[in-house]
Amino acid sequence: MASGDERTRVEGVFARLKADILSGDLPPGSKLAFASLSQRYSASVGVTREALSRLTELGLVVAEPQVGFRVPTVTAADLSDLTLARCEIEGSALVQSVEHGDLAWETRVVASHYALERTPVWQGATGDAVSPAWEALHTDFHVALISACPSVRLIDIAASLRDAGQIYRSWSHGVTLNTSHRDFAAEHRAIKDAALARNGAEASELLKSHLTQTADLLLEYLAAQAASSVA
Repeated sequence: MASGDERTRVEGVFARLKADILSGDLPPGSKLAFASLSQRYSASVGVTREALSRLTELGLVVAEPQVGFRVPTVTAADLSDLTLARCEIEGSALVQSVEHGDLAWETRVVASHYALERTPVWQGATGDAVSPAWEALHTDFHVALISACPSVRLIDIAASLRDAGQIYRSWSHGVTLNTSHRDFAAEHRAIKDAALARNGAEASELLKSHLTQTADLLLEYLAAQAASSVA
């Protein structure tokens, strides 16, 4: 049985490795060798292996026999499957959250949306990098929407799928946000309004549309990247 100190070290490496994968610092397809990761995080091979195993269970790392660990690659088939799963799981969780949400839930939804709407999306000298603060608040808003769902398993699955989607968003460098024909703020506002009006079915459909449109933009970007690599 692992000691308390070892569990703490595993938690630390797990959190840092997960953050590096979701931020794109470790890009899709990257090999995750024990030696380099142990040096990167100043951890033993055993601690690194345990952290990788936990991330594999979440779908954020792929374990290949005789090859080792790597960050999942981005593919159109996986993105389509991921989006379908997110729509079903998160949509269902939102319907139940609307049904069971109390005043505290309403307050959380309103507060998270207020913070998201008033935080600039872009940062950097050229204004073409998505702000980490906005990304965090965007996640907070989606988490708040389904937080009153009574099923802990649904909430956990939704969180895992959301993390998997973050790999695609980081890889695309904000392409889904940098588009002139979508008003993301209006989409978020409409979902929030429907949820607070206790119209779970409408809120769920708006959420599914929001997720699907984002996936469609990513699929277009995937196709363009594939075409440019062949040319």
